[in-house]
Amino acid sequence: MQKTNFELSVKKYADQSTNKTAMTGIYIMNAVLALAYAVELIKGTRTPLSYAIVAALCVLPCIIAQLLYFKKKDSKNIRQVLGIGFLLLYGYVMFTSSTNLTFCYIIVSFVMLVVYIDMKFLISLGIAALIINIVKVGYTAATSGLSAEEITNTEIIFACLILTFVFIVMAVKKISLINSAHVEKANTEKEQSEELLATTLEVAAAISANIENVVVETEHLKEAIGQTSYAMNDLTNGANDASAAMEEQASSTERIGNHIKGVEASTNTILDESLQAQTNLEQGRKTMEELMQQVKTSEATGVLVTEKVTGLKEYADRMQEIMGLITNVAEQTGLLALNASIEAARAGEAGRGFGVVASEISSLSDQTNDAAGDITELIKNIVKSIEETTNAMSLLLESSQVQNQYVGATAENFEKIYNSTKGIMIEANNLKNAVDVVTAENIQIEERIGQVSSITEEVTARSEETLEACNLNLESVEEVAAIMDNLKEEARKLQQEG
Repeated sequence: MQKTNFELSVKKYADQSTNKTAMTGIYIMNAVLALAYAVELIKGTRTPLSYAIVAALCVLPCIIAQLLYFKKKDSKNIRQVLGIGFLLLYGYVMFTSSTNLTFCYIIVSFVMLVVYIDMKFLISLGIAALIINIVKVGYTAATSGLSAEEITNTEIIFACLILTFVFIVMAVKKISLINSAHVEKANTEKEQSEELLATTLEVAAAISANIENVVVETEHLKEAIGQTSYAMNDLTNGANDASAAMEEQASSTERIGNHIKGVEASTNTILDESLQAQTNLEQGRKTMEELMQQVKTSEATGVLVTEKVTGLKEYADRMQEIMGLITNVAEQTGLLALNASIEAARAGEAGRGFGVVASEISSLSDQTNDAAGDITELIKNIVKSIEETTNAMSLLLESSQVQNQYVGATAENFEKIYNSTKGIMIEANNLKNAVDVVTAENIQIEERIGQVSSITEEVTARSEETLEACNLNLESVEEVAAIMDNLKEEARKLQQEG
């Protein structure tokens, strides 16, 4: 049915169908007329010649129309043959019929030939029919006259023919307008459909091209997410290593703190002993006049001072060892800060805070190295002073043996010991201040390490979350890639159908 409707939208096929319909209707009507006149022939109301004329007028137009149809099915001459043939038959029937009802045949013909929707053809047919009826009426009036009843019937016939003709023309005109409107609408819709199809094809092509770009970008995104996932995995491992290193550094810092406490205790001891030595030396200055009488006391005091100085030298040596340990720890801290800065740089934006902490640790390490260098220098001065003190004590002991001969030299050396003790006090105070600074710096290092450890734990947790998000994004990208492939295939099908 759809195929037939589509074919009727083509003018050629529409004309073929119209000719076929009109021919079928005329064939049926002519067959009925021929049959009716055959009955009249049988009844004796028609002569064989009259029937032969009617039969010829019924058959010949149909044969000619059929031949034209076989030759060209959409020929416009078919309607002319059908119209003229029926007018000839109608004219003969009108002049040979004994009843005025014969005019009804032209009405049936009008109804059948309306299928052509041809105003010019229908008007010509209607005018010809009216002329035949006018001639028939004139002929009847001239030959036998018209009675009042025949005049009335004639008026009715003409009124019926005129009304039929007018109404058919009006209907055909309206149908023509409607058909024109439908045709115009169909043409407009066809143009819109063609434009829509062209737009759809363009959109499909654009979609296909965009899908190609999206597929490429999706592949790039997939590779980037894979690289990010790999990098986040490395960052997680690095953060774990950094956390372990922070714990180890915390332990080292704690040990440094313990050593610093020992240094602080030793420094306090040195200060106490130095104060005691200063007191003893002050008393010795007051009792220099009684030096000869208290040689044994002086010798014992000299031995005691020698022992204290030896112990001081041992403390100084121990302090040098501790400062070496502090320097080593500071260097390890600087190296750890460098590694932390490298890991922060690899982490990018997420490791910026970690990099700041690493920079602070590196700065503290440099400060610790500087302080350690200062303390080492101070310890060297202390050792030098201790060595000088030791030499002085040796001279004191030697002088004690020959004190009677070298009392003046002993007094001079005693003054030197007193001055050296003052220097020891000064250096001991400086050492205590340095130890306090190192203690404060070590506390800050412990706090920074705690902060770095917390940041490292947070970075580790964020890295794991980011890694999980990367894996989810990778799955989503794979799903998007599959959807893009489907869209690409649908766009290709749309282009092929278009």
